[in-house]
This record gives sequence, C-alpha cells and structure tokens, in this order.
Amino acid sequence: MLFSATLEGRGVEKFAEECLKDPVTVRTESPRSEHKKIPQYYCYCDSLEHKRAILLNLLGRENYARVLVFVRTRERLEDLSKFLQGKGVEHAVLRGEMEQERRAESVSRFSEGQVKVMLATDVAARGIDLPDVTHVINYDLPWGADIYVHRIGRTGRAGKSGTAVSLVEAHDFEMVGKIERYTGEALRRRVIEGLEPKTKQPVFSGRVKGKKRKDAKEDERQKEKKQHRKELRKKKDKNIKDKGKPDFAAKAAARRAREKAAAAADGQQVPVPEE
Repeated sequence: MLFSATLEGRGVEKFAEECLKDPVTVRTESPRSEHKKIPQYYCYCDSLEHKRAILLNLLGRENYARVLVFVRTRERLEDLSKFLQGKGVEHAVLRGEMEQERRAESVSRFSEGQVKVMLATDVAARGIDLPDVTHVINYDLPWGADIYVHRIGRTGRAGKSGTAVSLVEAHDFEMVGKIERYTGEALRRRVIEGLEPKTKQPVFSGRVKGKKRKDAKEDERQKEKKQHRKELRKKKDKNIKDKGKPDFAAKAAARRAREKAAAAADGQQVPVPEE
C-alpha cells in the first residue's frame, strides 16, 4: 500500500505502477472551501525586472515574517536564488534531487526562523511540513489550478492568518482564469505604489465574474417570486377573512323578502324602508 499527500503529475503514478501489482487509486478531493479564508491577490508584472522588483518589495516588508516562494522549475529556482543572494536576501531552498541532509538543514533553518524566506519547487515541497507560513508567493504560477490550491494551503493553517500573492505576467492570465474557475473565487489585483506596471494589463474574463452576475440575476428573480407569493398569500388570507365576516346587508334583504312574501300571503302592505 502506498500513501501520498499529493498525486499531481505522472511521477507518483509511475512509481506506484512499478512497485505495486494492479494498484487501485483512491483520491480525495481537495477541500476548496477551506482556502476561501485566505486572502488571494495578484500583481501584474510587465517584465522580469518588474517581477523581481515587486518580489524584493514584498520580502522587505516586516509583516512578511515567514514566506514560502514557489517557482516552477529547478532552473528557475537557481536563477532566483542567485538574484536574491546578489541582493543580500538570506533564504533557504528546497529543490528536487537534494540530499536528505541538505534538505533537512534547509527546513530547519526556515522553521527555526534563521531565515524568513524559503524558495521551493512543487515536487521538493511535497510531504514537508513548514509551520507558521505567513505568506505564500507564487513567483511562477503552477501548471494546474489544483496545484495552486495545494500551494496556498501552506499558509493560514490551524486558525492562523495567511495571505497568498501571485506575480502574474501577460502569458499567465489564461491560468489565472483556470484558477478562478477552479476555486470559484476571483483573485484581487494589488498595485504597489512606485512599482506600477508600465504596460496595460491584458483583458481576461474568468467565469467567476460572469457567474456572480448570473447569480445576482437569479437572486433578483427569486426575490420577485417570493414577493409575488407573499402578495398572493395576503390576497388569499383577505378573501378567507372577508368570507368569514357576516354580510348584514344580505341578511337584511333576505329578511325583508321573507316579510314581504309573508305579508303578500296575508294580504298586508309591507312598508319599504327609506334609503
């Protein structure tokens, strides 16, 4: 029997096929609702230099106390690590094919607060517990929306607050739309003063916004139906109430008719009441 916290990609499945005989896969869906409490933002970056400048700005903030930065590949991680070293930003790294001793050392430095920044790839971070992460920064967006959910789930654990920020370039907006549709939430845009993008953000429309408009219209229709039903109930109740009231005019007319009929039978004149 093989247990894995994550099954994204072909690697784990291939390993299971090689080690197990006729394996059966049992998956549990990621609880997407749990991540709705995590504020999710994105910053539009119009160049690599702009993206790096925004990253340095965020890492320099005091409230970014323990930051997990995700990159897509080992090559990208090494480039970013060299850049941060050149800027004097101390950090630890988790990348694939690291020796166990070096991996444990990186986790220890980050967990004990010796460094506040950890660079990691998705594969390297699997199965490793990194406590008290205050911020997750997606320096590169992942290959899939489910991996995005797994990434941001590293923060905001055990009732603590956490924030997720994605650094998005023009070619990333298709994935932004997929993430929004997958999570059912719209990522909010954040613009850092002094680091505003020089180019216009590409137009993109995730289905989340359209869905919200549709839901609003549906809510309005339901409200109108509810009001209509309420008015019908009022009318029905009024009719029932009126029906239960004694009709004195009708009774008086019936009484006069009976008296007239009786008088006619006796040959008497019945006085007609004045109107």
